[in-house]
Amino acid sequence: MSFFARLGLVFAALAFLSACDETRPPRDGSFDAAANDDAAIADAAAQDTSIDDASTDASSPSDAGPELVGTISGSVGMVTTELSSVNPSIFVVNFDLGDGPWVEADLVERLVADARTLYADTSSGGASASLSEALAIEMLVRAEGATLSKVGSAVIYDSPTAPKVDATVLIGGVRVGVHVTRAVSFPFGDPYTVEKATDLLTKKLGDVLLSAAGASAEDAWAKSMVVVVAYDEAAAASIATAWAALDAQLKADTIVYVIVTDGDDAEVY
Repeated sequence: MSFFARLGLVFAALAFLSACDETRPPRDGSFDAAANDDAAIADAAAQDTSIDDASTDASSPSDAGPELVGTISGSVGMVTTELSSVNPSIFVVNFDLGDGPWVEADLVERLVADARTLYADTSSGGASASLSEALAIEMLVRAEGATLSKVGSAVIYDSPTAPKVDATVLIGGVRVGVHVTRAVSFPFGDPYTVEKATDLLTKKLGDVLLSAAGASAEDAWAKSMVVVVAYDEAAAASIATAWAALDAQLKADTIVYVIVTDGDDAEVY
């Protein structure tokens, strides 16, 4: 082969290597999508979509910790229908926490974000009912589609002596003021009588009326709710019996929402 022929082959090889280098991503890690084919661009777009789809609202149940705790049953999803009614109402739902064994920290880390937020607010003040209050928000989020509007300590009142709600939530776009209480006797298993239930509801229904009247215009709510976390079905039955006998003006247009806890629930009380 002549000298000029060999020289031509060298130039051709250099040109080929140069063309290959232009299609390689630079070593500094930067990447120019324009230098890649349509399939690579489509793949990148698909990855972006999957990331967006994975993002969640702060109140979504997927914001819980390792695994959502408890199974829910009973009259769930019914609250929305009562928000525009001026009549009082009562609902009973069940929250089975399973076999456990649970300690409080285990339960808290498995709650949805809104429930954990309320727990942090109430427990910082040393409240003994922090877990039951958080559990009430957990149920409202998962069973009624609620989102936390304000923790109780952030709600503003015009009347400094007004009883304070534990939280305000939004359900179907309607703001609801929530008082949480517990129906339980000690030692566990002792009867929770109708008399006890009557005393409890008389106080809490009276409190929620005063709370609503004393709230500022900024934080006023359209509907009030008393959430009763009940130790067993017998306690829930006493609450329902007592509620039916109460004066209509005391019940006003308030929703009483009874959550019967089952399984390893001692930590809640």
